[in-house]
Amino acid sequence: MFPTTLEPRAPIAVACSVPIRLHPWIVGDMLIWDNAAAYLSKSFVEPQLHIYAPLANLLSRLICQASVRLLGGVQCIPVYTGAQLLKTYPQSLDCLERGTSLLIFPEDPTLPRDEQCQMSPFRPGSAHLGELYLESTGNCLQFVPAALHTIRPLVRLGESV
Repeated sequence: MFPTTLEPRAPIAVACSVPIRLHPWIVGDMLIWDNAAAYLSKSFVEPQLHIYAPLANLLSRLICQASVRLLGGVQCIPVYTGAQLLKTYPQSLDCLERGTSLLIFPEDPTLPRDEQCQMSPFRPGSAHLGELYLESTGNCLQFVPAALHTIRPLVRLGESV
């Protein structure tokens, strides 16, 4: 798992920074043409770039021309909210059973950050994946914690647990 603030470019930055093949979990809307521009505008273009409608909508649609293709090309796994999250697990388990690794940002960006560690509480979905993997294979899933430093372009990997 990779604890960091989730932002649209973070999965690509980490996947390009580590020497193993990773399948990032990514917000499902980022892989759907009809939803990606609205999601990008709301989560990246407006809050990060401080560009607002109508220019934000145009810029988001332009970014989507590359991002949807890129994210699909690196075989990101779509993560949905609520009951649709169940669609994420079979694809994730398939990757893990084939011996490939996942890149998961478990923090919930809607919750406040802890002042001491500068992280938000984790969502339970990635931990549930460990339970499903044990049921499916009889083996414990290894998690490698990592931190993506936002001040310096640096990814730190921790010990496997």
